[in-house]
Amino acid sequence: MADTTAHAAPVEHTSTGLPSTKLAMWLFLASECLLFGALITTYVLYRGASTTGPYPNQIFDIRYTSVSSFVLLARRSPPPSNATSHGCGCGWSRPRCWG
Repeated sequence: MADTTAHAAPVEHTSTGLPSTKLAMWLFLASECLLFGALITTYVLYRGASTTGPYPNQIFDIRYTSVSSFVLLARRSPPPSNATSHGCGCGWSRPRCWG
């Protein structure tokens, strides 16, 4: 008769009681929230604070910036190296992944 019991993954014992990968992900998310919260807060506090200039339209050329962004976003990505195309574990063949 075949053994049909499921084998559980080994339990990782840490001092916090959380798996280290889950803790690392939560720490990363918390740091991202703090970073973007600080950036948004700084923007809100300093928006319109300069009355003498230079203003954004005097510094940035919107046409040049738009064309540059379009070129960077529209260009095709280079084909992946062997390490990423075969070792990614996604189980897809190369044409399907990067078609």
